[in-house]
Amino acid sequence: MGIRLLSLFATLVSLAHIAATSTSQPPICIVGAGVSGLTAAKSLENKGYKTVIFDKRGAVGGKCQSHYEDYAETFQVVKSSGASFDTFDPAYSYDYNPNTGAAALMQPLGPATIQALQEELARYASVWQTKFAPFGVPGYKNGVPKEFTVSAKDWLLSNKFPVIASVINRGAGNYGYGDYTEIPAFFAPDIVGSFIGTVQPYKTDFHDVFKRVAGTIEGPIILGVKIDCISRGSQPSIKYRSTKGRYTKTQHCSDIIIAFPPTYQALKESGLVLSAAERTLFTQVGVNSYFSSAVRMDKLGDNLTVSQELPDPLTPFKAEGQPVYIVPLHPESRIISVYSADNPEHPSVPRVKGLLIRDLSKINKDLEDAHAVSTKINAADIRAFSGEIDYFPHLGSEALAGGWYKKFNILQGKDHTYFTSGLNSFELVEYTIRAARDLVATHF
Repeated sequence: MGIRLLSLFATLVSLAHIAATSTSQPPICIVGAGVSGLTAAKSLENKGYKTVIFDKRGAVGGKCQSHYEDYAETFQVVKSSGASFDTFDPAYSYDYNPNTGAAALMQPLGPATIQALQEELARYASVWQTKFAPFGVPGYKNGVPKEFTVSAKDWLLSNKFPVIASVINRGAGNYGYGDYTEIPAFFAPDIVGSFIGTVQPYKTDFHDVFKRVAGTIEGPIILGVKIDCISRGSQPSIKYRSTKGRYTKTQHCSDIIIAFPPTYQALKESGLVLSAAERTLFTQVGVNSYFSSAVRMDKLGDNLTVSQELPDPLTPFKAEGQPVYIVPLHPESRIISVYSADNPEHPSVPRVKGLLIRDLSKINKDLEDAHAVSTKINAADIRAFSGEIDYFPHLGSEALAGGWYKKFNILQGKDHTYFTSGLNSFELVEYTIRAARDLVATHF
């Protein structure tokens, strides 16, 4: 009996020591209060970890947009947050020419095209299940087949999906995913589900959603900060100060999660000193120049969308800073959500803002009325402007073929550092949520 009591006492002492060690551990530090950072924090706290979040912006939510597609994980987050949302099914869609202002009602698909699309979708579903699903997991841990490293257009046409290719061409341009003649086919399966009409889209204020999510996180969320230095290794820490402050504070961390697109420039600006392997890896990450704006357009009608016209169904438009997708966010609202695309090699905020005024002034009218005269808008009508953001982090064909994701996954956890963003999966709220949850489930 004495031996058993002694053994029990020793076990209790050991458990008490573990508990004390656990509670005395510094929090997990998360850099970025967007979808990735908030999701990771919530998942970590659900597992009993302490967290602290930092963001240079003055508000949570990162680059959340007002219109995303209806996927299961996203819907759960929206519903549980208590934010309102509406189904989104515009009655009218227009093509417009930003140079001339000419706008024409898009014609519905003809019976032959609809039949061809249905046949393509049936075949595509089979291809998705057999070829893409086995590797289409967060982090792409099962590798990337070589056939998916060619361009999306080449892959779709070579696999006899011309109608789907035409839908992807328009959707990729409108939603900031860029030129599908350059995007590797690796990203096409995720894009397809967003634009082929097989899901019921909805619209909501995602900024409101993630403000509500942030309110459920127990750890501190420190906004409007400049991080001077992220130290890694056996005793990680973050030195930071408010954007207006002179005095530096230090937060000790048990681990660090980088929760924003890991471009070389963004990581460098975050105060992270990169290893040679990290430099080589993250210089290969590209982003698109995609801008969002809220613009007052008194004369544009309700229940419609307006898109940049295409040279032909399979040829993308050229991104030169112009508005490419326009949609009223709420019924009866005169504030319109406007999305602009610029050349990712040479983005220019002044050019994008200038084209907002020039091009929208040509279509600020009742588009149904052929004789309507457009009303000019001015700078004061631009009520909100995103500025330049790192949108759709992605890789080129060469990086994918060279095993980029295998190298990326090996880096996870090295020097107590982890990375999660749209790049871990795909730049869509649904997949970003999945990726952040997977990171926590896999490593913590």
